[in-house]
Amino acid sequence: MKNKLVISASVVVASLFVGCGGGSSSDGGSSGNFLTGNPVTVTTPQEATNAMSSVTTLNTLGTGSVSPSSARTASPSLAPVNESGSCVDGGSYSIDGDASDTTANLTTVYTNCSQYGSTMNGKQHIEGTNDGTTVNLDMTMTALSQSSSIGSSTMDMSIKYILNNATNVLDMTMNGTASFDYSSPVSNAGSAGYEDFRVVADNATNTLTINGDVSTTSSAHSCVDGRYHLETTQILVPGVNGFSSGQMKINGATFDFHNDGTATVTFADGSTNIVTQGAEVVCN
Repeated sequence: MKNKLVISASVVVASLFVGCGGGSSSDGGSSGNFLTGNPVTVTTPQEATNAMSSVTTLNTLGTGSVSPSSARTASPSLAPVNESGSCVDGGSYSIDGDASDTTANLTTVYTNCSQYGSTMNGKQHIEGTNDGTTVNLDMTMTALSQSSSIGSSTMDMSIKYILNNATNVLDMTMNGTASFDYSSPVSNAGSAGYEDFRVVADNATNTLTINGDVSTTSSAHSCVDGRYHLETTQILVPGVNGFSSGQMKINGATFDFHNDGTATVTFADGSTNIVTQGAEVVCN
């Protein structure tokens, strides 16, 4: 059923960006400029390492886990539209709207919905179509929060989500903000803002491109706070420590990624240096 696919797809996207912490205007949603701070300078090897560490964690978006069907156990219900009920460990949810096998316009509200070790609150609005080959969704998350024993996060975000079932290519564009407060694996609180931030993941070839603007704040690593402009100039291949190949520009510096966990960075003045992917951020 179409409503099942739409609901589960929204949960997948929500959980991805909650983990990274990371529609319809009638549902509140996100609008305006979501970026904070000034552009982060990338002119020294340490600044390059810090910037790369801040953005290469996004390679998790290129894995096969980005699939509507993988959210089956994460959703409180995949039942018909216009339904409300109790979540497994307390709290409630409601689903309201219209859906058919090819179209959907649904709003889901979570109220202290607890299960599988996490609790959700807030609203998701999903509107889109499925013609059998392509799933095309507009999603809005309004004060959508998730909390667990390791921390919590809240999103106010709109996402344009296109999944081609024939080629297994996922295309997402995000605008909005996310705040987070985690106690594990390190204590860290902060926020992220996304503006025309686009990720295209080819799950058949395990490659992706990342383009757009993002800003971050972090209590653990405040020296990397600010804005980043990302431009993929050669298709990226996710690896164990970041990317195993590909090329990306981050705030004017060009990173060529290697499968040994390093990257060659070329600065705006033409000088080069080799830095380690996944290295700890160092703030002086």
